Amino acid sequence: EGGDLYEYVSKVKQFTDLDAAKIMSEIFSAVSYLHSKGIVHRDLKPENIMLRGNSSMVPVIVDFGLATNVDLEKYLFFRCGTPGYVAPEII
Repeated sequence: EGGDLYEYVSKVKQFTDLDAAKIMSEIFSAVSYLHSKGIVHRDLKPENIMLRGNSSMVPVIVDFGLATNVDLEKYLFFRCGTPGYVAPEII
């Protein structure tokens, strides 16, 4: 309903540090939960963070197509992700 984080940040007239902190806190909490379950997303980017509802800024992580289990070490360093968002050391 709320679109993705990239669209939201592009459209909003004022995006404060507090707004960013709230969203990032929720994202970090979700990533921590995934890691506690042994899952790595491997393609986190603003386009893969959806916002729940039109007026709320509750982020929801989507697109687990490149996700894998942490215990499969051979997949942890497999080169994948969106080229514009991949860390330089991976490229």
